[in-house]
Amino acid sequence: MVQVYRDVEEADKVHLCGWRDNTVSTERVSEANLAPPPRLLDQTTRDFCKRHNLSTCWTDDPHRAIAATLPVL
Repeated sequence: MVQVYRDVEEADKVHLCGWRDNTVSTERVSEANLAPPPRLLDQTTRDFCKRHNLSTCWTDDPHRAIAATLPVL
């Protein structure tokens, strides 16, 4: 199966569209993933993601956006 991704600059991805649990793939959340500007990701959310090994997923498509609330674990 081939997945097609739109060619969009990272800076244009300003809508939260999901959470990725990195423990599933035995990876660690990257510092780059914790680096979106404060208007997109506040310190409380960064700390939560680091503590629970979660990555945020972003899109430029407002129709794919989800509520910007922390997931219930």
